[in-house]
Amino acid sequence: MKNLLLFILTISLSFAGFSQDSDTEYKWLVGAESGANVTFGDDTTGAINAHALYSFTDSLWVGGMLGVPLTEGQDVSFSAALRYYVMDNIFIAGNTSLTEDDMGANVGLGYGVDVAYNVDFSPQLMYNTESQNMSVGVGFSIKF
Repeated sequence: MKNLLLFILTISLSFAGFSQDSDTEYKWLVGAESGANVTFGDDTTGAINAHALYSFTDSLWVGGMLGVPLTEGQDVSFSAALRYYVMDNIFIAGNTSLTEDDMGANVGLGYGVDVAYNVDFSPQLMYNTESQNMSVGVGFSIKF
């Protein structure tokens, strides 16, 4: 597991070194989001996720996410995450767990809105491929 994390860190840093300057003034997106997983049963779970994403191009943001569950009996998770902006504010989001208790990949759509000079509000609708449930998340990020 340590080798996998070291490998991902090395690849991320090498991409950061080769990334080209673009017209965007922001290169980092750091923030937190909370969401609720909705299943068609009795379970409703949630988590608070902190993320840090780096802009490789104007459209592609790649980074990591730390998830803290709100229900008892679940562990903190670390995930690789990405955002790809298909239009000005609409993005495709994805993340996959890097912890030992693999929870599957999450894929979905989001809408990023600038609410201040460097503050981004981004609601997301995600689908988990392993547990086959939907989650709705709302988060704020700071760009710098």
